Amino acid sequence: MSAAVQEQWLTLGPGRRLRLWLAGTGPLVLYLPGNECDSADALPLLPYLANQYRLAMIDPPGRASAEWPDEAFDFHQLAALVAQALGDLADQPQAVIGHSMGGMLAYHYARHQGGRVLGLACIEGFTTLGIHRSLVNQKGFGPVRMAEALRQDFLTRRAANRAWMLAHPRFDASFWPSQQSHDARPFAAALGIPILTLVGDLGQPLPVTGNDWRQRLGLEGVVACRAAAIPKV
Repeated sequence: MSAAVQEQWLTLGPGRRLRLWLAGTGPLVLYLPGNECDSADALPLLPYLANQYRLAMIDPPGRASAEWPDEAFDFHQLAALVAQALGDLADQPQAVIGHSMGGMLAYHYARHQGGRVLGLACIEGFTTLGIHRSLVNQKGFGPVRMAEALRQDFLTRRAANRAWMLAHPRFDASFWPSQQSHDARPFAAALGIPILTLVGDLGQPLPVTGNDWRQRLGLEGVVACRAAAIPKV
């Protein structure tokens, strides 16, 4: 690991505490994890990012690291909450990497930030859940091409995050239905930023040309739209 990680705990109110990790120096890159995942998943990125960027990794509510009350929570609250948790960092120009739900959140966060986000890299995070289901291999939710130690750590964290949701039934019962209404297609082009989408190729049918990708991703109006498939082998 090429850079030391600073772990911070952010108190946002009574019974509301989130974890933020910071590493490296330079232009800001924000990492947002997916459902049942957390920012520890991004630690292997440090050797590639933290030597030239300031990497911020935040765990929103819904993870074992979060202290949060069991109350109704809407997916669309997350963009403002992430900005609040970042504090002064949110005012800097930044790029955002989002995995799955974190990629969906990245669209809304960029919209909320009003020009401070300079680009998105979405790892199987799409403009709608319908598009997600049409492009992602539904049997592929799990560790692929991971060293055994990384795989075991990932599965342990995922089990802990699932347990957190089970222990917060009101949160769980409201968060997932609200996420299903996520649709970034009406405003994605208006963001005016480059968007990179990465999809794991596990043998499912995938678009071939750039225009095919643009149409399937619901990003027809995004000029700087790129997509790539990550091979399994």
